[in-house]
Amino acid sequence: MNKHQIYELKIDPQFFEGVINKSKAFELRKDDCPYSVGDTLHLLEYNAETGKYTGRSCLSKVDYILRDYPGLLPGYCVMSISGCVVRVEPNYYYHRHMGSYKLYQRNHDGTSNKIDQHWDEEVIRKQCYELNGWTYKPKTKRS
Repeated sequence: MNKHQIYELKIDPQFFEGVINKSKAFELRKDDCPYSVGDTLHLLEYNAETGKYTGRSCLSKVDYILRDYPGLLPGYCVMSISGCVVRVEPNYYYHRHMGSYKLYQRNHDGTSNKIDQHWDEEVIRKQCYELNGWTYKPKTKRS
């Protein structure tokens, strides 16, 4: 019985857009992993110009694999993919710890770096929203 695998792969933003809007239902890849039908590709959007991950990713199922076919370069395969589930991991987040609010930057390897700390949640929240490129709206106080 074949146990399906999950493969993490970098993907250029222009190709990532095609996958998430379903106009691109395939992946052309170097055949350097034992890919098989039923596996999952965890496609991580990566901007080669900045050398950074964007924080967006997509999980897609491998439905078919084409290998060793005339016109396909040796050592490459084309995988038909489906079921794109988009995940967005914010690059910055905050949480309360021992009475103050700490702001962290999330790294692709799963680690985080503390980049700021403040006693006022709104100060850290605003900074977190701005760093992630989100629209900041102050919390309204309940009376």
